Amino acid sequence: MTEYTYFHYWNIENRRISFIVTHPFLIIYVEFTIFIGLHQILNKYLIISSRRVKILDPIFNMFKIRYNLLDALITKHCKEIQRDSKINLFINLEPILRKLARANVDEYLKVKTEDKSYELISNIVNIAAHYRLFFSKNKLYSRIYMYMGHPFTSSYKNRAINPKYRKDYEHKFTKDPKCMVLSNSLESVIPFVKIILEYVEGVYFIESGLIEPSVIPHIIAKDTPKNTINFILSTDRYDYQYTQQGFYILRPKKLESYIVSKDNAIDVMKLEDKLTTDVQVGSNFIPFILSLLGDKSRNIEKIKKVGLAAILKMLNKAIGENIIGKETSNISILSEIMKEEFKAQALSNYYCIDVETQFQMLNMKDLYFITEQLVDKFDNVALKNINDTYFQSYPIYLMELLSSVKLQQKKQSVFGTR
Repeated sequence: MTEYTYFHYWNIENRRISFIVTHPFLIIYVEFTIFIGLHQILNKYLIISSRRVKILDPIFNMFKIRYNLLDALITKHCKEIQRDSKINLFINLEPILRKLARANVDEYLKVKTEDKSYELISNIVNIAAHYRLFFSKNKLYSRIYMYMGHPFTSSYKNRAINPKYRKDYEHKFTKDPKCMVLSNSLESVIPFVKIILEYVEGVYFIESGLIEPSVIPHIIAKDTPKNTINFILSTDRYDYQYTQQGFYILRPKKLESYIVSKDNAIDVMKLEDKLTTDVQVGSNFIPFILSLLGDKSRNIEKIKKVGLAAILKMLNKAIGENIIGKETSNISILSEIMKEEFKAQALSNYYCIDVETQFQMLNMKDLYFITEQLVDKFDNVALKNINDTYFQSYPIYLMELLSSVKLQQKKQSVFGTR
């Protein structure tokens, strides 16, 4: 049976070309040699053999900040990093999932070859490898925690407060026909990613189960040494609230990537919304601000006719009139500056956004579900054999993943083990 896949690419003259890939690939070579040359097709557009063009790489690479830029950003913003510092990097995978869903990679994944599974596994694992090597190069031991909302059918605890909570996320990956192949691929790939990472010391893949995935960094960071610096790789504004706990948000945006910190969080939000107001408040207000703005990806409705500029103005006025203090974070006090008709919704939103509030509602079973996924085994020989056998076309960067092992051995007595 002949299979067809439709792609768009840029040629070396920056002109967009479209073509139909058919088997055998020789058909393409003949048709396009007249335009750009056979060697250019081989080198830039096609993978020789029965494999297809890689289209997952560019999406995952969008979340890999270049080392020189990352070094400059961390040097500028993270002054407290010392030689004995240790790093926790939390990687929120859901922004990547949203990119994959929007790119409609289903057509690409429909080709039922093992290569697609290996490519997806490799890309997930290698985003952790990219950042681990960066910190290792800077002589900093790092632990990497990748997390996402899974299983997709989870009945989130927050639905006791908001029955629609994350319903769109669930629908996208369980019922949307445009994402069914991606969803099925992830269901088969995730267990293998977890197995592989169990044998990579200090790198983990965490499923959230019934809790909001972005509460996971809060759970884990509570049990780390004081000399640990916490980073979150994310494009999700929901995670900005972690800056009030001293976290740094690595915000990938190619050459315009930036860091969100306690000192610049509000300014960053204003820039993102293209606001020119000079009104300034502390990062302690971020959960409250997010509660009023809502969150579409979590089915949290915004307060009507309220935007960031109006919220900042309202907070600044309340501070000036001594209704609230500059450091106020208590939602009961903050809700008093709102109109009565919006208080109930604001409170409901806050309970589904503020990570500390959600953490307080967790029981021992919820916490154990997360911590039991932090497994460290050791079998480098098996890892190498798996990589050599199954990932020749899409190699896992094992050297990069294991680059912190020597640093861990030197500082074992300081950091301890899990």
